[in-house]
Amino acid sequence: MGNFSKLYIGTEKGGLLTFDLLHQTFAPYWNDIKVPVTNLTYEKGILGVATSGQGIYLLSLTNGKSIYSAICGTEPGQDLLSNNISSILLSRGDVWCGTGYYLGLNLLRKRNEAFRRYDKGLFKSKDISIRSHLSTKDYRFIGTREGFYYVNEQNEKIHYVNVQNDKSGKLRSNLIFSFYEYGGEILIGTCAGGLSAFDPRTGTFNETPLTRTCVSNDIFMFLEDENNKLWLATSDGLYSYDKQTQTVKEYNASNSNMPGNIVYGIYQDSSKRFWVGTDKGLAILDSTGKCTQNILPEAFRKEAIRYIYEGRDGTLFFGQLNNRLFISDKSLNHFRYLSPICPSIVQDDQGYYWLGQWDGLLRVNEKLDRFTFFPAINDLAANAGPPISKDKNGLLWVCGIKGLFMVNPLAEFTPSPIRITEMQVNGKLYANDYKLSADSVIKLKSNENTITFRFTSLGYESPELIKYEYMLEGKDSIWIELANEDKVSYFNLPAGNYVFQIRKFLDLESVNRVSFSIKQDRSWLTYATITGILLIAIFIFVFRKRKTIVSATTPVESVNLDQPETKIPASSTESYVKLSDEEAGDVIHTLKKYMQDQQPYLNVDLKQSDVAAAIGYPTYLLSAVFTHYLKMGYYDFVNSYRVEKFKQAISEGQHKKYTLVTLAEKCGFKSKASFFRAFKKFTGTTPNEYIQQYDKE
Repeated sequence: MGNFSKLYIGTEKGGLLTFDLLHQTFAPYWNDIKVPVTNLTYEKGILGVATSGQGIYLLSLTNGKSIYSAICGTEPGQDLLSNNISSILLSRGDVWCGTGYYLGLNLLRKRNEAFRRYDKGLFKSKDISIRSHLSTKDYRFIGTREGFYYVNEQNEKIHYVNVQNDKSGKLRSNLIFSFYEYGGEILIGTCAGGLSAFDPRTGTFNETPLTRTCVSNDIFMFLEDENNKLWLATSDGLYSYDKQTQTVKEYNASNSNMPGNIVYGIYQDSSKRFWVGTDKGLAILDSTGKCTQNILPEAFRKEAIRYIYEGRDGTLFFGQLNNRLFISDKSLNHFRYLSPICPSIVQDDQGYYWLGQWDGLLRVNEKLDRFTFFPAINDLAANAGPPISKDKNGLLWVCGIKGLFMVNPLAEFTPSPIRITEMQVNGKLYANDYKLSADSVIKLKSNENTITFRFTSLGYESPELIKYEYMLEGKDSIWIELANEDKVSYFNLPAGNYVFQIRKFLDLESVNRVSFSIKQDRSWLTYATITGILLIAIFIFVFRKRKTIVSATTPVESVNLDQPETKIPASSTESYVKLSDEEAGDVIHTLKKYMQDQQPYLNVDLKQSDVAAAIGYPTYLLSAVFTHYLKMGYYDFVNSYRVEKFKQAISEGQHKKYTLVTLAEKCGFKSKASFFRAFKKFTGTTPNEYIQQYDKE
């Protein structure tokens, strides 16, 4: 194992030697172990050492000291299976270990220094859902749904305050929305409990004109302007507070032309515009205390705005309550949507934007054209609420559903590629990743048209923490999101050329693809040819036979060639129940009323005979109505109601609670395959495409 000028050699007695390649000399290097060294590995200035009996070591080649070691039985959650290590590999900070005695392979994950959960002394935030956060010189305040903590950063003392243990009665709600340090006090904004003023030095609450005014509303956020006037965004308007004069002023829809009375977000940008985001749109508050929307596009005047943020280059971000992100240049001349769902945003000192998502964090470059998604690492998922905060050291603080997290933007973020591992055709393995190549095209027969792709991330993350996007060129028109899945299936694809593409969520550089083509079904041509030959043969046979019969029974001279041929009336092979239009209309009305009122289609095993018995008509008559009046089969008729039920569920937001398969079953579909076929038939699009289009609208 070498570093260009030195060769590192592990010995049978446990020591490490170096061999100088230039001077051809040996020298002792490291002698802290006394068991055989079985294998060495190297990556970025770190030497990995595998031993026979003492586990593994990682050495820093800059100072020759051990920076990490692991032995069996000492590392909960990522333990070595054995101390007898036969091979070792460092790969992007992870340590792969092959063990002796057939005990298998170990993977020791690198501790991710970019994302760390906040713990201080005895305080552990792991099992706490954090709603808000504030760091002051001496204290760290952590708001939850059950009150708030404040931790003394110097002596690590922990204090917990909630409605039950507050004897003063001035904390009126346990759900803490926001904190703000103002005039030596900590202002605490709550849900439905108004505002409280807290002194952490004495552990007591104080009364002010502002706390007496805001006693039962929601306090979403605070803003202090250049004149030290304090502004509060609340559920019943916008409040300003002048501490010198002790005066409180309220702004609402009736006295300031504000679009709505629920104020979610406020912001003063670098051009001194004072933005107000309400439940009924965005406005600018001028120096006279009046709001205007005249310079804003129509989209701003109706959509509820959760927050406003300005990047260092003047780009303005407007987070809508429906989680869409609207952006504008500083001059307000160019507006556009940014596709990611985004409850919160902040820009780090390197220029990257960090967007808080429900299932992780999204990092976007300053040009807004490169995305990296970090799934819920260590259970990190941003709560809805105030933007992610940045402290004076450039660290980001994220309120997570399972703790408070610190993000170091300077850490190394190594992307991991995706590999399509196998392709199944009609339910059977067709090719694995050794045969799948982006520069070749797989040729399939016409009947090989049900395709499943499986894939994995080479970052070795837990599958449930990865969010993908996929697209089948030749069928899909947009990228479709996929979470908690490692496969995609397509059913009954028509003949044509296709390219299946899979990538990490919004990561343009992680795409892996497979090209394939399905041959045109030409069996009809063969059948048509055979049928034509048979018809010609039958015609010749009948003609000759008829000619023979005529010749045998009728004298040639008595045949009148001018007499027209006698035609035998064709008998109809079609036989069905005769119904008048009025009778058919009665059956259809009864049938549709039964489907709408009773919703029997929710039964996955609903039979036509069951429907016929329920509406009081015989099955054969119902079949006639489907065939000759409704012009569709029974199952298509029932599935049309199931598809409409699914679309209704989407409009109610149930797709955010259930998987597609579960939701389809709740709508009456028996299998994923039948659901996808029916949905495509009646809507012309896939369920995923429909949901994405619906969410965009």
